[in-house]
Amino acid sequence: MILRVKSVVELVALTKPNAIAYASSGAGSSQALNDVLSGLVLVMFSPASSVLTHINSDKLIALASAINKSFQRTVRKAQSNFFSRRLS
Repeated sequence: MILRVKSVVELVALTKPNAIAYASSGAGSSQALNDVLSGLVLVMFSPASSVLTHINSDKLIALASAINKSFQRTVRKAQSNFFSRRLS
């Protein structure tokens, strides 16, 4: 299953009536990332540095970040590229 959300607001709206499994980084962060990439888990909370490669390769979509503005621009550009390719 792929979540077709483009913002945190859409994610929250989707989760209110449904339970959604999520992963977070920590001791098992590589396992959590594998679970997300395989579709076993639909949402992940992770440091940007551990998922940037997957965001840039369109395997993951970043919905939000708590990072510096330079990295936020990189994430927004990747999001924009992803959605423009999907719509065309």
